[in-house]
Amino acid sequence: KNIHINRNTQKEYEDTFKQVLDYLSLHYAEDITLEHIAKQYGFSKYHFSRLFNKYTNNNFCDYLAYQRISAAKSMLIHTTLPITEISDKSGFNSLSTFNRVFKGKTGYSPSTYRQLYAQA
Repeated sequence: KNIHINRNTQKEYEDTFKQVLDYLSLHYAEDITLEHIAKQYGFSKYHFSRLFNKYTNNNFCDYLAYQRISAAKSMLIHTTLPITEISDKSGFNSLSTFNRVFKGKTGYSPSTYRQLYAQA
């Protein structure tokens, strides 16, 4: 469905979603849910989900996973932290989830990615 909104509301939504994306880029490692963020910004989870998709061309879970994987990639390349710690610092609640999502998004396991891209 297309969402038709007037210009003032659209500007408001754009400002709100800029704040949401800024918040996610700072807090990606926390236990964040769609429901929590929607409520925090005054939306129902369904309306928020539709708007999030409209403004980012991503669903909320994929976007959050992208933020978390980006952070993990950086830590894998630039630190010697153990992968379990990187998983935790990236916001994943289990190592197996981290490994599965990381491999799904990059094509590599975290340890292989580190071997390939870490600065020697």
